[in-house]
Amino acid sequence: MRSSFCFLAIVIVYPIYGGLDVRGRELYVDGARFLARGVCYNPTPIGDDVNDDPPHGDYFSSGYAALHARDLPYLRMMGINVLRVYNWEPGVDHSGFLDACYNNGQQPLLVLVNRWIDPGSDWSNAAVVANVESQFVGMAREIKDHPAGLGVIIGNEVNEYNGNGLKPSFWRAMNRIAEAVKAEAPDLLVTMAITDRLQQVAAFDAELTALDAWSVQVYRGSRFGSFFSEYASASSKPLLITEFGYDTYDNRAGNPYPDNGSYPADIVVGLIEESWENRDICSGVFVFSYLDGLWKANGSDTEYDPGGNVNPGFEDGFANEEWWGIFRPIATPGQVDAVEPKALFEGLKELWGQPQVLSLKLSENESQWHFDLERLPLRQDEVARIEKWDEQSRSWVHFNRLEGSELSPGKRSLRFSIEKEAGLFRAVALP
Repeated sequence: MRSSFCFLAIVIVYPIYGGLDVRGRELYVDGARFLARGVCYNPTPIGDDVNDDPPHGDYFSSGYAALHARDLPYLRMMGINVLRVYNWEPGVDHSGFLDACYNNGQQPLLVLVNRWIDPGSDWSNAAVVANVESQFVGMAREIKDHPAGLGVIIGNEVNEYNGNGLKPSFWRAMNRIAEAVKAEAPDLLVTMAITDRLQQVAAFDAELTALDAWSVQVYRGSRFGSFFSEYASASSKPLLITEFGYDTYDNRAGNPYPDNGSYPADIVVGLIEESWENRDICSGVFVFSYLDGLWKANGSDTEYDPGGNVNPGFEDGFANEEWWGIFRPIATPGQVDAVEPKALFEGLKELWGQPQVLSLKLSENESQWHFDLERLPLRQDEVARIEKWDEQSRSWVHFNRLEGSELSPGKRSLRFSIEKEAGLFRAVALP
């Protein structure tokens, strides 16, 4: 009996996401479990200050399409499936950015939109709350019918300032805003980003009836530690970690970590793996951030400046604001800034990126073929499906003439008869 090997080019695709469904602690979109492989995307050019200079961080209109063209291919190379964007301005046309993220359904990048809320607001003033509400409703209205639109994040760490996290009026206002967004766009994810104050989650969780999930920014250092068990005790809602990371500047040495930041990269990869081990509680993470922000510390907006906050969870005891990026910006006079990857780029490619080739092996029975899916990044609770290109309809169709056309969770190979079959096949990872 002869045996032979051939190699089949596999075009890896991602599911196209639609309506949201909350099932206990889990998020489902278009009927599939959603686990965020996210990045905080804030492509601030060198010399811009988000606080002082227009467009105040909204780099998602057509005037910044060159940034998107520069960055989105890198994001797809890392296997990212969702972006958290900041400073989304209601009333600005972001359709070009959303279209580029969706990419005609080929490795689409979903988008969670977010904007700042003044933490000094009077939460007992109905007119003030109504004004904030109208902004977030406008954001939801723009993205709700676009296939790249995943949801809305209300505010960013507003609980941390002005004693807001201890004020019942603040949490009532947040729920009112969430209710209005949900009424405008029932199929969008509605959440709010808070600091790592899980005692506040426990105290006010029952009042946040309109939130689909909590989004928490977690900076505990090289491990999440007891965070997941603490969260599980505080709330039964789904959890997203919408910021986490490790800066690449060693405050003790007064220089960036050596080897292109390999030490922080290893820590971030370890944190992602730790979140995966807790996926019964956590629905995914967002690495902070895509690009170093030269505007964030006191000093020049065109050069790196040390500065940030004491954080005893970090090995150097300090979190430097301008060194959080997966990439560093490089000034290119007369052109869009170039970006240069740090070590974490390769780490995320290896962890989340998709393989491009799977082997197809003829077994002892000549009419039986064997897909070896060891290199397809399926987790134990994920499945894959085999599809064939149909020239007549010019589309991929489910190839169901086989013994079980979908892999059961944890299964790593699939045997099926393709005698007298020819054409282009692909394996599709389904989360």
